[in-house]
Amino acid sequence: MFFSKAINPTFFSERGDIVRPRSLRNCYSFAFPAAGVSRPLVLFAGGFLDEALMHMYATCVQYCNAGHSAYQDIYYRPFHTSNIMLELVERYASAGQKTALIGHSWGGDAVVNGVAVKTRAAIDLLATLDPVSRKGAPGNKPSNVGKFVNVYIGYSRAALTDASNTLARVGKPWQRVPYADENHDILGDAGVDAEGNRFCHADASAMFWRYAAGHVAALR
Repeated sequence: MFFSKAINPTFFSERGDIVRPRSLRNCYSFAFPAAGVSRPLVLFAGGFLDEALMHMYATCVQYCNAGHSAYQDIYYRPFHTSNIMLELVERYASAGQKTALIGHSWGGDAVVNGVAVKTRAAIDLLATLDPVSRKGAPGNKPSNVGKFVNVYIGYSRAALTDASNTLARVGKPWQRVPYADENHDILGDAGVDAEGNRFCHADASAMFWRYAAGHVAALR
């Protein structure tokens, strides 16, 4: 399994399959797989400040801990490294491997506008978790994308006092994407979590596990 944060691997400590950061210094070195690839690619992309907040990083760790690294190559990248994500997708697709991209917040914009629309490589699954960007979603579904799952917060009913919702509103959330194969408003569907808290922009894990995890796990 390949698992990396946006920091120099020198600052990593490994425990089993999971690589946990020991430093949050902004070092952007990244090691691509040296040998040929032989398993599907699953790429998680974090949003603004995810290196510190770890909404998407934690989701990726949860997914690894569920045993999927036994048959998939799983990566984590922050939103501002879309050039690395693009190369990863092209390497795996050119080797005939299936690919899945999952992005939260600005990471959702990165996997769509920074990767999917910039390559001809096949992307079997594209999942956006409350994507945010001033640019917005492209006008049409990229022709190289298989299934597109979009999960979002319906901001007309979202809490005004939640800090993550405020940041998302400033960043301009996409909300419903008309041409997505699936659109899920987690507030409209579920409203609150098991503890009775209203879902918010920061709930990347809940969005992923409710609506996208089954599709991702099916890639073999």
